[in-house]
Amino acid sequence: MQHENTERRYHHLFHVASTYDIILLCTLLCGAASFKAAVYEHDVIFPSQRSAVLSRQPALHVIQQNLDVYETQCRQAESEGVQIIVFPEYGLYGLGWTRQTIAPYLEFVPDPQIVSWSPCDDPLRYNDTETQRQLSCMAKGSALYLVVNFGSKQPCDFTSPNCPGDGFFQYSTNLIYDPQGKFIARYFKRNLYDDEKHFDTPSKTDYTIFTTKFGRFGTFSSNDIMFKNPARVLINTMNVTNIVYPTAWKDELPLQAAIEFQAAFSVGMHVNLLAANLHLPSDGYHGSGIYWPVGTSTNNMVFYYDRTLGSKGKLLVKDVSPIKYTKTEMHTRERHSSMSEPRETSKMASRNHNTSTMRESQNIYHDRTRVERNRLQPIAQKQSDLRVRRTREQTANQRDKMEMTGVLFTDDEIMKTGDSEFTAVMNHDLYTFNSVITGQGASINVCQNNLCCKGFFEGSFPNQRLAFGAFSGIHTYNGRYPLQSCVFIACANSSVSSCGKPTTSASGDMDKMSLSGNFTSGNILPEMLVTPDNVTLYSVPLTWWFMGNGIIIDAGIPGTPLSLSLYSLGDSTN
Repeated sequence: MQHENTERRYHHLFHVASTYDIILLCTLLCGAASFKAAVYEHDVIFPSQRSAVLSRQPALHVIQQNLDVYETQCRQAESEGVQIIVFPEYGLYGLGWTRQTIAPYLEFVPDPQIVSWSPCDDPLRYNDTETQRQLSCMAKGSALYLVVNFGSKQPCDFTSPNCPGDGFFQYSTNLIYDPQGKFIARYFKRNLYDDEKHFDTPSKTDYTIFTTKFGRFGTFSSNDIMFKNPARVLINTMNVTNIVYPTAWKDELPLQAAIEFQAAFSVGMHVNLLAANLHLPSDGYHGSGIYWPVGTSTNNMVFYYDRTLGSKGKLLVKDVSPIKYTKTEMHTRERHSSMSEPRETSKMASRNHNTSTMRESQNIYHDRTRVERNRLQPIAQKQSDLRVRRTREQTANQRDKMEMTGVLFTDDEIMKTGDSEFTAVMNHDLYTFNSVITGQGASINVCQNNLCCKGFFEGSFPNQRLAFGAFSGIHTYNGRYPLQSCVFIACANSSVSSCGKPTTSASGDMDKMSLSGNFTSGNILPEMLVTPDNVTLYSVPLTWWFMGNGIIIDAGIPGTPLSLSLYSLGDSTN
């Protein structure tokens, strides 16, 4: 009976996967022409003294040095035909401020929904807006959409609730200019980090959307990505499918490396994500990329991630396909497809019904997997060569087996091994873990509160301790929001006490895996972070299936996994 239930579950998973993939392929084949996007990871130039309160002119000198870099990158982007470019949060003056020390850098920013203004053409309309004039001229000179983050100061008085004593609200602000230099959109950051005391939280959330000839775009910054307002409202309610995302994101392994989370957000929320981060490797700030959902291209991300001290910023340029279906439409189509399927009349009828669908989707999947392996070949030559040889033999056997049984692994193939449960803090949350004894594979479950996670894997991890964990509760670091998570991680060393601690090295190969949980939220982000050489970190696309509440790997992944997880963000009121 248990085997029959497992068989039925995998039939359903592969049918959903195939339906999802067909819709996604139509996104590419049926959609409009692509647009060319760029993001720049910026090695920001800091003032020599951040602890001192400068006058306006020395502050402008610091901004000008960073604007010169922006100008160079815009010209390069123009030469490559870029239509929209994104720069990072804090890119014009850096990090580490008090309310008083950052004040000379800030400018009044009008509301573009009320005021029509091109700072390049009308530079004297508002006092002390030198930075905005240069940004406007930069967009106009390069004939592209320009997205930057910059601090603003907005006047207030005693009639404004919570007006600061100096008479100004200070906001972290995203500014958007069109190719004619017109200021078209403004966003005040809603969800500040705990150390951003120099900025104020706006009294209401901005849901900022701007429209171009190649699509509608929404914008928010950094920590906003974790919250319902504005991020998920823009996507789930307002049906935005392109996000421009200036960020100052500090890596927090194992679950929140910048590229790991950015890629997961793009796939899980079904959006194109243009993410520009600071480049400060000594402080853990790095990782930018252009990401789009699996199925809209043969390779669904381009990213830059260099932790080397002394490394520099980088411009990323990529053609991006518009998304035909919003996340809501995707889920509606999946439900309708599932409801329209004929009821199975027998076990063999069900197998016959799914065989052709699985074969078609498997062909799509393995074609994409080969593309991704080829991309990583120069970095993980030894591992990739070994896995390609092995996969050629395994894939045919696996496909035959799945057509016969509808499952990835039989009960006999899975070694049911594991230690007793324990708890450990990971990424500021108290997880319940089950330690996995290293070897060839395991089937293991773990629960916390109302969440139960199920995992199955096969591979070779001869000298690596692994752990399978669950968290279901309220995350309280840098804001409060409901969080559920199922995770498979490499422990930092052979000790159970090292599980959940950051590590960039692991040993072993993952051949097959499934990971799922009974999540209560539909905002599930599939994360995958691997290392091909115990130095380089990669977020690997296109080597696995994601079906809403589960991951399936059936032909290996390039590199050794550091973390595989499902990260479910619950709704919150901010």
